[in-house]
Amino acid sequence: MTKAQTLVALGNQLDSFYSLQQVINIVKEIEENSYLTSDQIEKVLNEFENTLDFQANNNKLVDWDTAEFELSGNEITLENVDVEIGSIIDHAREAFSALLED
Repeated sequence: MTKAQTLVALGNQLDSFYSLQQVINIVKEIEENSYLTSDQIEKVLNEFENTLDFQANNNKLVDWDTAEFELSGNEITLENVDVEIGSIIDHAREAFSALLED
């Protein structure tokens, strides 16, 4: 039974030891189950993977301005480059927000 169904059922009952309003107030304080199902988690992870693939394919996964290279003889090596963490987290937030709106 959901919280809403419980409130309706309580509203249809006669007063008992506790007043009807006391019971309703207690039930209203119960928090809904906010756990994600495995299907919901899988949906978000798939969306997240698609976003990362898209960013990687469009050269938006790393911050190229932070790239550091080293020249050794006739070889150039990438020494350091930052990942666009903020952008990745923004996409994760969007994926979870969309899921929670469903």
